[in-house]
Amino acid sequence: MEIEYLLDPNSIPYPYLYIYLGLKFLCIGLSAFFVFIIFYSLATTSWIRFRFWENLLEFIMFRPYGSSKYAKEWKKIMKKMDTGIESEYKLAIIEADTLLDDMLKFMGYTEEATEKKVEKLTSIDISNINELREVRKVRNFVIQDPDYKLTEDKAREVLKVYEDSFKSLGFV
Repeated sequence: MEIEYLLDPNSIPYPYLYIYLGLKFLCIGLSAFFVFIIFYSLATTSWIRFRFWENLLEFIMFRPYGSSKYAKEWKKIMKKMDTGIESEYKLAIIEADTLLDDMLKFMGYTEEATEKKVEKLTSIDISNINELREVRKVRNFVIQDPDYKLTEDKAREVLKVYEDSFKSLGFV
């Protein structure tokens, strides 16, 4: 007999009917209020638009969202190679490594040092990972030894490895 109240709301005794109806309207009202808040928040914030456009652009362009920023930086780095000045070659290598660090941060690698991020990479992530690790040694020589002699050909080789790595990551 107790289950009869659950199956047929009309069989609720008179004094409890108002409590039941009050709770029912309160729950419906709260549900409607929270649904309104959810839709209002989604409509007024840019989060859903950003996520939609980000996914759409990645799908259309076959590149990660925001990769054009990195491509512009890469072009600036390559312009340094046209100067014919050794210090510009060194600066280009340092900036290329910084750009690699930025790309890896963008991809979600949270380690502080670029070296640790590169250690986590595999040949699946970057096809020329071993070459990248070798040219990072040249970058370290450039930073640690101000008298390190860097020829234009060597700098171009190093930057070519960085460029191949960036292409493998899908940024350039």
